[in-house]
Amino acid sequence: VLDGTDCVMLSGETAAGDFPQNAVTIMRRICEEAEAFIDYKSLYMQSSASAAGVSSVEAVCASAVKAAMDSKAALIMALTETGCTALMLAKYRPEAPILAISASETTIRQLLL
Repeated sequence: VLDGTDCVMLSGETAAGDFPQNAVTIMRRICEEAEAFIDYKSLYMQSSASAAGVSSVEAVCASAVKAAMDSKAALIMALTETGCTALMLAKYRPEAPILAISASETTIRQLLL
């Protein structure tokens, strides 16, 4: 979680054990506790410092994340056809969740992963 993990999963033994719901609940709490310690500003600074010569789309996404951090936005909304805009926003690890909206069902399914 601290290293930018997109998801975590239980092993088969834990998921099929006597208390799978409790295992999932505890794993969720552990992830939430770990996320509470993430320094999002530091992550943004590291990502933006290493991004020399970026495209105009990436520059806009980086600026949107910075603006969301500065304003303490509760949500970042991205209108996207291919999902690239949402993924580019996620690269900068904003604290606010990203809501990607697309007319493409394929894109929506891919972004759910």
